[in-house]
Formats: sequence, C-alpha cells, structure tokens
Amino acid sequence: MGIVLPALPFTETVPRGSRSANGLVQLHGRAPVTAFLKIYHFLLVTILIKVLTDEFAAVAAGSRGAEHWFIVAVNTGLMVKSDSL
Repeated sequence: MGIVLPALPFTETVPRGSRSANGLVQLHGRAPVTAFLKIYHFLLVTILIKVLTDEFAAVAAGSRGAEHWFIVAVNTGLMVKSDSL
C-alpha cells in the first residue's frame, strides 16, 4: 500500500508568468514582442561576451608579466648558484 496524498485545490490552471506574457502579446501583438525578445537576447549575449573577453584578456596580460618576473627570479637564482661553485 502506498502513501496517498490529498488532492490540492487548484484555482487556476495557467501559471502567473504566462498570464502576464499573454497580456503583453495581446497588448502589442506577437511580432513586435518576438522582435523585442530576439533583439534583447542578441544584445545581452553580445554584452556578456564582450565583458568576459575583456576580463580574460586582462587576466592573461597580468599573468604574462608575473610569469616573466618568475622566470627572471629563477634564472637569477640559477646564476647565483652556479657562481658560488
């Protein structure tokens, strides 16, 4: 015998978000809303790609400088070690 849960009384069958979306489509029409969403999505993705690309470029540029000074330090240590012999 399994557990039987009581049925929940649903007063509405359409979720709240789709009611407001349907109202937006009814107010402006399907084509303008679709065009707005496509343009908004394109701009959002473009801005995110631009910001992330700039961030990664800045991190890469900073790491090159740090790597250079690390190699200089290692080479200096090797030269000092070989001179003492």
